[in-house]
Amino acid sequence: MRKRIEYIDVVETLAIFFVVCCHNKALLGQSVLATAILQFTTTVAVPLFFMANGALLMSRPLDLKKHLTKTGMLVTAVFAWRLLTWFLVMPFDTKTYSQIGAVNLINYLLGGTTSAYIPVEDYWYMYRLIAIYLFLPIIKLAYNHDSKVFKYLMVIMFVSAFVVTEIDFIFKLASKWYGIGLISVGSFRDKIFPLSLISDSGFYFLAGDFLHRNYYQKEISKKSRIRLAITAVAAYALLLFQKLLQQGTLSGSWQRLDNDYLRIGTLVLASSIYALFANTDFSNKKHLNRYCQFVSVRTMNIYMIHMYLIYVFNRLLVPKTSFRGVGIYLLSTLGIAIVGLLVTEPFTYIGFIRKILGLQPRR
Repeated sequence: MRKRIEYIDVVETLAIFFVVCCHNKALLGQSVLATAILQFTTTVAVPLFFMANGALLMSRPLDLKKHLTKTGMLVTAVFAWRLLTWFLVMPFDTKTYSQIGAVNLINYLLGGTTSAYIPVEDYWYMYRLIAIYLFLPIIKLAYNHDSKVFKYLMVIMFVSAFVVTEIDFIFKLASKWYGIGLISVGSFRDKIFPLSLISDSGFYFLAGDFLHRNYYQKEISKKSRIRLAITAVAAYALLLFQKLLQQGTLSGSWQRLDNDYLRIGTLVLASSIYALFANTDFSNKKHLNRYCQFVSVRTMNIYMIHMYLIYVFNRLLVPKTSFRGVGIYLLSTLGIAIVGLLVTEPFTYIGFIRKILGLQPRR
């Protein structure tokens, strides 16, 4: 058994809580503070997951057969969870019976949408993860044997994801303020760059490995850690400012920052936070490590079911709750994460269900 890396357990535990925060918005309210919390969680949650995956997988030797088997099981788990969620929604929405025929059901399992709402929109992350896994052998080949090719790939992914997004954001603001025609560099990018689907997630994945190698168990000065913290605050302030430019206000109904995962501010914020965690010694924090290891192993269990639990929560409990605010929001978010653990844990002991649904840990 490989020795666990404590900070990655902490990062993944924090990230899964942020993911649930992103989607459990009903009780938060519409204040500036609500926007600030959601803007933070929506921009760092998934990048932290990609970074943690990159730190783990890029440092290990690649066994192609095992890797392809793991990728195939991940695909199976996504299909199984989408089908299961469809069945679980039926008691709340009878349209799922009548409006999804055989062909539409197959399209839905392959990632399509349906006329009846089924809470699986967050599964885009799983498809990106599958795409990264499919390209990982090629990325590892360049990484291990030709540093120039690997650096070239990193530059192309950075420009494709982050630089193009910032340019398009400026063009969109110019179109809004000055009434000029909308220009899209992204449409050109999509036509010439075959890896545009994973340019952002792939860059986060590889950035996680870079940060792990440069900060894990390395001596850095207190000033360097302070600079990382200041950089994170500045990046977050930039994201809030861009949100203000886009929407005109930081209060009212929630609206995501356009392409928020593809912003340079998001990359800097997530990288700074990840570097700080990677450089923190958690070895003497036994209780924290025990809790975080328990949750970290089960993050995919929570991820796969949390949107359905939020769907049920919004239908059954939110209409009966008059309270709104940060406290009840964080409490309900924690409750949903805990319920996700409680619901999935018994099935980790049933071998064939655990394998089909991709549940962890292996018993």
